[in-house]
Amino acid sequence: MRRRKYAITNLDGTVAVNFDNKTYTKSKMDLGSIDASLSSYVGAGQAGSTITSRNYGTRDVAIEGYVLADTEEEMRSRKATLQKVIVPTTDFYLVIDDKYRLRITATSTLQYETAWYLNCEMLTKFTIEGTCPNPFFETVQEQQANITGWIRDFHFPFSNPVGTKFTFGHRSTSKIVDLRNESEVETGMTVTFKAVAGTIVNPSLMNVNTGEKMTIEATLESGEEVAVSTGYGVKSCRNTTTGENWLQHMSLDSTWLQMPVGLSSFRYDYDESSTGTLECDVNYTPQLIEV
Repeated sequence: MRRRKYAITNLDGTVAVNFDNKTYTKSKMDLGSIDASLSSYVGAGQAGSTITSRNYGTRDVAIEGYVLADTEEEMRSRKATLQKVIVPTTDFYLVIDDKYRLRITATSTLQYETAWYLNCEMLTKFTIEGTCPNPFFETVQEQQANITGWIRDFHFPFSNPVGTKFTFGHRSTSKIVDLRNESEVETGMTVTFKAVAGTIVNPSLMNVNTGEKMTIEATLESGEEVAVSTGYGVKSCRNTTTGENWLQHMSLDSTWLQMPVGLSSFRYDYDESSTGTLECDVNYTPQLIEV
């Protein structure tokens, strides 16, 4: 069975501690579990109950391990690196197999063993305790989908007579595209609207399956771009070209669209008075209960 690879890093990935059994090793990796809170009601004469909603709790994490070194100077340096990652004033990531990560908030400072034989220049035992406000694992790589799809025309092998023009791709005539979310729970996403070669008036995106819709009530000039983030706790609407907050341009009946689990259909649109074409991209990070 393949041994899993574990590491902890700060949020921007500039400081990392790899549990490689040479410099750092882990002896305990308790990633806890997630409690589910169910809301339900019971009707008159009903057998059992009807569940109306589900909420998930946080995940508690405990990691124990050892810092390994050959000299006192190495031990001091490796302890300093570990302490740069585990800081209660900011979060850190537990990264698994370079594919998945869990964002953790430390609930205490880094704890070192006090016994001399477990805290010396050759070996030091440490304990990390934390909690995950978002209890789900996420993929390290964000997923991107182009709503205003382009179809590839150029491929190998390719034969083209000398002097004859050819196209690398063409714009899909359909305004509806199917997207598949491999998450185990629905996720927020970042929707980007960009005007190309002209103006775009009132760009919108709709979930065809649910009828939920998001509309920007404004005119985008050529090259102008707006990004809407719909994740819990990070909802925003910004004009990334000018850096302005564009929350006031979202229509009052707009929904902060989520990426449902499985296959969904989305439809983009804009007013007929537009003179350009719309580029619409969706970025989202799949979330998993366990990995």
